Amino acid sequence: MKKLATLAISALFASSSFAAVGAWGGNQLSVITDANTKVEVTSKTGKVLATGMTNEYGRAKFDIGSTQVLNIKAGDETKTYLYVTQYDASTQ
Repeated sequence: MKKLATLAISALFASSSFAAVGAWGGNQLSVITDANTKVEVTSKTGKVLATGMTNEYGRAKFDIGSTQVLNIKAGDETKTYLYVTQYDASTQ
């Protein structure tokens, strides 16, 4: 079974040491899971914010412009996290 290791963190901290979610820039959410896996990011209300496939290293990056609760689905597993951005587009 595919495992999705995720952690939503501020863009001030980037971690490539662990299989997880990291922030690589102002508002980039990075999901790390199995290679060539479909990833879907939805809001708490179910609105699809981003979709994509992980690359051959199991990584996918998405631009998420505001701090919010996200549902991240990879393969057959879904997890919910509070995503915190460095520059919240909703307050700019």
